[in-house]
Amino acid sequence: MKKIFLLIMVMVMLFTLVACGGPDNSENNALMQSKVDEADKLAVDLFNLYKDNGLLEGEYAAEFQAIVDAVTASINDIKTTHQLFLDEGGYTDKDTVELAEVMNTLIAATKEAIAETKAELKAEEDAVALTGKAVGILALTEMHDELVDIVNETSYTAFVNGWENDEELNSELEAVLEFLEIVSGDLEIPDSMDEEYIDMLITMIDELIPVWHEYLIIVSEPYTAG
Repeated sequence: MKKIFLLIMVMVMLFTLVACGGPDNSENNALMQSKVDEADKLAVDLFNLYKDNGLLEGEYAAEFQAIVDAVTASINDIKTTHQLFLDEGGYTDKDTVELAEVMNTLIAATKEAIAETKAELKAEEDAVALTGKAVGILALTEMHDELVDIVNETSYTAFVNGWENDEELNSELEAVLEFLEIVSGDLEIPDSMDEEYIDMLITMIDELIPVWHEYLIIVSEPYTAG
């Protein structure tokens, strides 16, 4: 951000030093107008980026606001001086070559600052998402293990009490074991899962756990055909 501020100050100084104008040159004037307009738009984009992402509030609000104020004031000075060029007859070829190069540097630096700010915001967002995902994976692992325990206990108890020939129970066991195998595979490669998928699995397991507690109660009694 200091880089942008410094470049804008240099830009204002150079404009002020050479703002004497010359013979009217519509092509030069149009070129410099486009440069000033682009720099002005980028200043607005920078302000909106700060504002929309809450950078003008909180602990560092004063620092970011100071940058916005400095950039805004400097761009206004550039626009005022630019108008002086036009009022004095327009940009000479020499003026245009010198100042267009400075404006290009300013524009590039502002774009770079916007890109860097977006990258920092994205990194923060990713860090938060990663934290949330890590919490989700931990919760999913714990719930998966809980369901595995209750299903294994139910399966063993069913065998002891003669339920191994019950078609309905066997069908449910086959389905839940297949599901648990899928979840186990996903947990081995957690990067393959996003938060939405993790939440879906957690919801499914949360619904299955009480179901299998009920099955355990049922198979705890000796099997009676029919």
